[in-house]
Amino acid sequence: MTTPSATPSLESVGSTFDAWAADGRAEGMEDDHRDVVLQMLDRAELAPQHHVLDVGCGTGWTVRLLARVVAQGRAHGVDLSGQMIARARSAATPANASFTAAPVHALPFATDSLDRVVSMESIYYWSELEAGLREIRRVLRPGGRFLVAMEYFRENPHSAHWGRRMGLALHHLSAPEWEARLQDAGFTQVGSELLHDRRRRQTAAEFGADPCHPDYQNYLAHKEAGALLLRAGKAPAQD
Repeated sequence: MTTPSATPSLESVGSTFDAWAADGRAEGMEDDHRDVVLQMLDRAELAPQHHVLDVGCGTGWTVRLLARVVAQGRAHGVDLSGQMIARARSAATPANASFTAAPVHALPFATDSLDRVVSMESIYYWSELEAGLREIRRVLRPGGRFLVAMEYFRENPHSAHWGRRMGLALHHLSAPEWEARLQDAGFTQVGSELLHDRRRRQTAAEFGADPCHPDYQNYLAHKEAGALLLRAGKAPAQD
């Protein structure tokens, strides 16, 4: 049995990310998450012909990276925030990449059409969590894989204040609870591991407080706790 979690409001999450797009915060998120995203993509075992989706793509930097890796396939990004999608479309983008404003529980893709779905620091914002997970399973091809990374989870107590400081109700679950949600949505081969940012830590002089890291000690402890990576698959088709 999993612990009940708060349900984010679709409107409040969308307006929050629209504001972050307007004030340039998205670029800061890109820098903060880059190394964990690269580790997640390493584990995705991407092939040049794959069709890949990034859920909660923000301004699209991961999609542009994916587009170069899946040069014979396509890289798609969806985000609830229309402002984030506008920023993503305004950047120089490979021809095999595309961006769409859409919620995760209503993805504009055909059933069994994607080889991989990835997501970074997005899942705990989803207002329709169960429906979103089922929708991701729907669009994955048999044998496809879903990978999601986050730093907001119960085993990292140094991020527990995020929802309160942002004024949002967020899903705050443990690793076993997240795995149970994936299994309940019909995924197979569900597992998890911790990822740690491999880059040099900022010094106290370099550090600047923000809503996620209110002081230097919180920043260091948060980085030491790491990010949770969830892995799940869609069962291969039966012969």
